[in-house]
This record gives sequence, C-alpha cells and structure tokens, in this order.
Amino acid sequence: MAGPITVWWSPTCTVQELRRAGAGFLPPQPALPNDFWDQPDNLQAVIDYLREDPHGDQTDLTWKVAEPVTEEVLRAVHDPTYVTATLSNPDAVSVRAALHAVGAAQAATSDVLNQRARASYALVTPAGHHAAYAGRGRPGDVVEFCSGAVAAVTALRCRRVNRVAIIDVDVHHGNGAQDIFWTSPDVLTVSLHGWRNWAPGTGGQDAVGDGDGLGTNINLPLPWGSGGPTYEAAMSEVVAPALDVFRPDLIVVAAGYDGGFTDPSGRMSLCSRDFHSIGQTLRRWADSNDCLGVVLTHEGGYSPSYVPILTAGFINGLGGGPPPTDPFLAHWRPNFAPPMSKEAEDVIDRGRSALALLASR
Repeated sequence: MAGPITVWWSPTCTVQELRRAGAGFLPPQPALPNDFWDQPDNLQAVIDYLREDPHGDQTDLTWKVAEPVTEEVLRAVHDPTYVTATLSNPDAVSVRAALHAVGAAQAATSDVLNQRARASYALVTPAGHHAAYAGRGRPGDVVEFCSGAVAAVTALRCRRVNRVAIIDVDVHHGNGAQDIFWTSPDVLTVSLHGWRNWAPGTGGQDAVGDGDGLGTNINLPLPWGSGGPTYEAAMSEVVAPALDVFRPDLIVVAAGYDGGFTDPSGRMSLCSRDFHSIGQTLRRWADSNDCLGVVLTHEGGYSPSYVPILTAGFINGLGGGPPPTDPFLAHWRPNFAPPMSKEAEDVIDRGRSALALLASR
C-alpha cells in the first residue's frame, strides 16, 4: 500500500464549544470526568501528535479539510425521521460537527475509489458506529450518524465496487453497521469488541444477519483483559479468512482505540504494536487481492496520552511503516501481552464456525 495516506479532518470537530461536562456529543452525564467520551481535546491531541511527528517515524500523511455531508446522503443510510430529528437538534455546534464527520468519511472513500490514495482516514468526531438505521435512543437525542455505513453506501454506488467489508475494532460493539446492513448481501460486517459491552443487547455470536444478508455479520465478543495474542488470533483466524471468502472491493475500518491498555472505557490490554499488527494485516490482504484499498473512520478512544500513539500504530501498519516509538512499552511491556484465555479461544472457535455460513451463501 505505497504512497501517502490521506487524512480528512475538520476544525469544526475540535471547537471548544463542544467541550462539556461528561459526554461530549451525548446528553450531559455529570458522573463522568470532563475528558471522557468525545471531547474535542481528545481528537486535537491525535491531530497534533500526527502533524508534529515527534519521533520522526510516522508514515507520510496528506492532510485535507472536509466539507459537511448533505442531508440526501444521510437519508440513504438512516431513517429519514431520525435524520430530520437529529438535524433539528438545538445543539447546532454538535450538528455541524456530525455533518463534517460524515463528510470526512465520504471524502476519504472518494479518495480511495478515485485512486488518489490506497488508504484514507476520516480523523473526526463524533464517533458514529453506534448509530443504527433509526439512531439510538429517542430520535434527535444523540447527535451522530454512522460514518462507516455512509462510506460503504458511497462505495457501492461506484461501478467498480460490488462488495464492501466493515471491520470494527472499537472495544464497543459496532451495532450501527450491523443493523443498517442486517439483510444486505453486499456488505460484510465484523466486530471485535468487549463481551457484553455497549450497545445493550447486541454483539452476540448468534447475530449472523438475515434474509439475503444471512451469514454476512460476524461478532467476536472478546473477554475483558484480552491483549495482542487474542486480537492477532482473531484477525488471522477469523477476519482475514472472512475477507478471503467475501472478497470485498473495499475495506472500511471503524478504528476505535478504547481497547488500549490505559483507556478508562475499554479494559482491554492492547498497545501500539497490536494496532500496528491489525493495520498490517489489512494492508497485506488489500495488497494481495483485487481490493481498491482501506478507508478508516475514527471512533472511540478516551486516553488523551495514549490514543495518539495507538493511532500512529494503526496508520504505520496500514502504510507499511515500522511500529511507532511508544514510551509506554518500556514500562509496561509484560502487561501488554496476556496469554489468550479459554474464553477467548471459544469465541474465536465460534467465529471460525461462522465462516462456513458465510461461505455457503
């Protein structure tokens, strides 16, 4: 995957008016600390780190400023009632940020479809992978749209694209894409997430799609504390074989970093080398197959000190560069690689079994 990676961002997503008690783009939750969830400072820390490249080991990036998405595009993915209600939310600052976030995902997809880049990153917030067809909660309460789904629908309108895979590595379940593409034969959705995490009632391994989409949804609810060996097995034994079977023309990644070791939300044991490995696996698959490339949408990750390094790890793996300099590894290396548990082995075994259903379509 030679050449620079394009990064689409928007200053609209980092304005200080978005900084608020508790939950950022979500309704206020005063019990949470101010730097939790989608606070603009968290995103700004990632942008600053990647731009400054403090250790000189970052893959080449080409930065571009995103424009807001149109309402018509949103209605192709979400319930029109949900779209109207969300756009009518009185929190105009969050609405503008959400529109620019989805616009970045659409622009990143266009970069790959038009061969301006083999990989492109929508580095924006709010995260949107919990936004199902009808959103979440009461329409209009949460200001978010499913950027990964918009990327997939945008790609499927291109004559060169027949199938898209969405790989969600956020520690929370990618319920948005699962719901939107539940009956679609053209989109494979795979989610690696923590067992019984958000969203409530979703993420189980019995959820395999339905109708024409039967077999096109694979969930891997990994036990808490899982680290690099578990994720490596999930990628090599389930995700890569699923790509081999489905043969997508484009890969979309919901890139969440709340599985990092220091994250207040995740409780997993991942480090920058683990995200580098995930990016490397996807790069190698895309390079070895007739795949246009990889689009990333920025999702969760709430450790301002570590998410920038984790992001650099993913980008370097995707771009063919080395793992980034990671000062955390020198102190915590033994804790970053817990052995795979019996529970994790069982989850991956069931994931392998799901491949047979996918192949039988």
